[in-house]
Amino acid sequence: MLSRRWLFYAVNGLGLGHLTRTLALARQLRRRSPQSQFLFLTTSEADGILWQEGFASVKLPSRMAAKPSGLRYGSYNRLIHTVVVNTIAAFQPHVLVVDTFPAGSAQELLPVLRWDGKRVFIYREQKAEVCTDPWFQQLLALYDQILIPHSPGELELPLPPDVPVQWTGPMVVRDRSEALDPQAACDRLGLPRDRPLIYVGFGGGGDPDYGSLLQWVLTQAPDFPQWQFVAAQPPLGRLNLDILPQSPNISMIRYYPLAECWSAFQGAISAAGYNTVAELLHHQVPTLWVPLKRGVDAQDQRVDRLVAQGWGWRVDPQDTTALEMALQALTDTGARSAKRHALATLDQGNGAIVAADTLCSWLGLP
Repeated sequence: MLSRRWLFYAVNGLGLGHLTRTLALARQLRRRSPQSQFLFLTTSEADGILWQEGFASVKLPSRMAAKPSGLRYGSYNRLIHTVVVNTIAAFQPHVLVVDTFPAGSAQELLPVLRWDGKRVFIYREQKAEVCTDPWFQQLLALYDQILIPHSPGELELPLPPDVPVQWTGPMVVRDRSEALDPQAACDRLGLPRDRPLIYVGFGGGGDPDYGSLLQWVLTQAPDFPQWQFVAAQPPLGRLNLDILPQSPNISMIRYYPLAECWSAFQGAISAAGYNTVAELLHHQVPTLWVPLKRGVDAQDQRVDRLVAQGWGWRVDPQDTTALEMALQALTDTGARSAKRHALATLDQGNGAIVAADTLCSWLGLP
């Protein structure tokens, strides 16, 4: 039988990382096995991107939505557990693909991790205190295949014995072969072509500090009139645009997936979440990295590795002096070219393709 039922479970909070990563893999699997069935089960409030990409989904409320809705902890957990278990029981996936949280956000996957079917875990970098926890390692041992979306040797991750592991390299939802050329990207985004463009964004938009971070960066725009600052209105954002500075060299965009359009930008000021880093490196955009504090994601450590490799500059949140100095460096054509040259030495493969090849071979699919 060449057809398979694939269920992707993506828990999302402040950003789109889990959803984007599983979406990147699902796109590649669908190309190889178009006769298969694909279903997403997600808490992301940006589930419309799945419809945009042609995938069906079952939507659960996120924790961010539960609180203003008045859903109490017990009610929310009962809802999550009931919908997850019943969706998986009804769909009966041949393969369950889970990202980042091996038991789900509220242990809701525990009942199904011993059911029939194959279980795949996407294991990206996490804080040491999370991934070294014995309970976390016991959960990993319940999976049949582990995909690590990092390059071999990039970092060390503790792993359980006897579970097959594939280091795939970073997964991106659009690789360079699918990206628009610079002029087409500018046209798609409605941006000018007469000056260099610098992207400004801080993740998927769920961070309550997103607006203040934009305000901090865009306040510098009048001092750098040679740049067009392009601020992202993210899928999860509820921005109060009235608080943002106004200047002729500030533009606002709302577009997904931006991975199609990174060629439009000569620089970026960005948070250092896994997916954004993977995309900006893959598309060779010199970047000022702003590490943000996250529950399981060690953005500080990631940025330090990036800077050590010559792949950008570090700017801590609200450090205006460091931001001005880094913008001056980015403005220097020679310094920007040196960063692009360093980025060009990276392996430009798409880990989602490697992951799809691994899974299809494992399951005996062509």
